Amino acid sequence: MRIAWYAVSLLLVLGWAGSALAEEEKMEVKNRFSGTTQAWLSYQQGDSVSNTTFGLRRMRIRYYGSVGSKAKTFVQVDLTGNSLAGALLDARIEYYFNDNLNVRMGRFIGAGVRGGGQTFHYDIDIVERPLVARQWGSGTVGADFRDYGFQAEVKNASGLTGRLFVHNGTGSINRTNKAGGTSTVEMTPKAVDGMVFFKPQSVKGLEVGAHGGIGNDDIKEWSTYSAYLYYEPGPYRFKAELVSLTTSPNDVDATLLGYYVFGAYDLTPHVELLGRYEKVDPNTEVDDNALDLITVGAAFREFPGKKNHKLTAALVFPLEETVDVDNTTFQIMWQLLF
Repeated sequence: MRIAWYAVSLLLVLGWAGSALAEEEKMEVKNRFSGTTQAWLSYQQGDSVSNTTFGLRRMRIRYYGSVGSKAKTFVQVDLTGNSLAGALLDARIEYYFNDNLNVRMGRFIGAGVRGGGQTFHYDIDIVERPLVARQWGSGTVGADFRDYGFQAEVKNASGLTGRLFVHNGTGSINRTNKAGGTSTVEMTPKAVDGMVFFKPQSVKGLEVGAHGGIGNDDIKEWSTYSAYLYYEPGPYRFKAELVSLTTSPNDVDATLLGYYVFGAYDLTPHVELLGRYEKVDPNTEVDDNALDLITVGAAFREFPGKKNHKLTAALVFPLEETVDVDNTTFQIMWQLLF
């Protein structure tokens, strides 16, 4: 019965897509490459150790391809590891039926937390993403926020967008069932995430949205929700987001709850002052284990309004010492986007 359901669903999708492709499309193949280098200097002062290191945060190469005006592909690899194994981040195919409807399939960042993968790596405000967003990724699809799946996106002229992402439930599984073989693991793509956000044309820089999802109990069981408000009219910016994630390790529910508030101001066309307060409780059922972080910093952009050549410095320290963390962290990231 499950195979029949999949077959019927596929026929319906193909029939619907076929009706949308009635207009003849001219085939023109285009290719483009880009990349990012992020060099890193970091210092940590803890209770018993101090550590200063140089490193590479990211070294990424991206490929953009298209066939005609509607079919596109995107591939991204990260070369900061010791080998090419596991370097693949994104590999997706997209189809744009029109300005209001598109679909994609492969490995990519789907609907989720706004401060996580929805924020591109070269758009991260203060060197690192908020802690709650990073922990959300680690507790769901994976630390790189990507999974294998299918997503449909719809939008309208008023600025309202919705996304529905059906995926495996973890980005570590790349499985293909080949004819003539027998699967040894029972699994179906039961993880689902959806999000809706609104960017009104009448209010410059405003974006509000919400997200919710469930995991794949064949792999790991979780449920999540988040809500955010971003307002970036310039020369100042404001961001806030609340994130909840409930997992069930050893069949006992544990809820991660956290939020962050971010503010920035363009002191000059080249220099932006940055600040963020965040609070993360890794398990709301346990007392006195929350972490409060304050981050202050500044970013220098050689070209006003552009992030292609940027230097960002940040100082991060906890307000409470209720958990075992390093007391002070200082980071400098030098970014070249080409």
